[in-house]
Amino acid sequence: IRKRTLPEAFVAEMGDGIPRQDRDFRFITQTEVLIRRRGNHLAAFCYHAYENRDDICDDCQAQKCFADDRIHSRQIVVENAEGVFHREITACPLRDAAGNIVACVEVVRDITERKQAQEALQASDARFRQLADHIREVFWMSNADKSKIIYVSPAYEEIWGQSCESLYNAPGNWFEAIHPEDRERVLENTRTKQVAGEYDEIFRIIRPDGSMRWIQD
Repeated sequence: IRKRTLPEAFVAEMGDGIPRQDRDFRFITQTEVLIRRRGNHLAAFCYHAYENRDDICDDCQAQKCFADDRIHSRQIVVENAEGVFHREITACPLRDAAGNIVACVEVVRDITERKQAQEALQASDARFRQLADHIREVFWMSNADKSKIIYVSPAYEEIWGQSCESLYNAPGNWFEAIHPEDRERVLENTRTKQVAGEYDEIFRIIRPDGSMRWIQD
């Protein structure tokens, strides 16, 4: 039994399917991972082995490498009896000693878990926005030093009488609207109680039209 070289062992542990194709799009080599996933197709044409086609696939990354000598990547969806899988294919040209492009190596990476995590995050974000956009209270998020507003709910416009856009552009606007008699106390407590998780303040704000509102923050 031939022992694997260090590079071969490293590639095997990566968990990626890595084939090499010559300029005719025939498989020169295939890693064990790829063989387990798609079968052994050594010396077969890539497009015929995987897509049962008689010519090169549309948007073939290997073909692009041969054409412009650059790295190309795309994502595909594979459906089989085991389910739906997302794969990322990255193709890189290979040269001989004279510098001529003679082959292409592809890294076929399973990104299903990453895609599922992204979709779950997007769904969670959509649920959050649906809730925050429809509550009557003002909800906002900022960075640690409050120099940037990450999100503010539409209720800010109704209560503060200012546009959300104005707060994104000038994050201190909410504070400037605080009644002068309350401003110093609120500022002090944002520096102390808020850090300790004990911030719960009641103060007044003055809206652009001169009317006043009481706020519990």
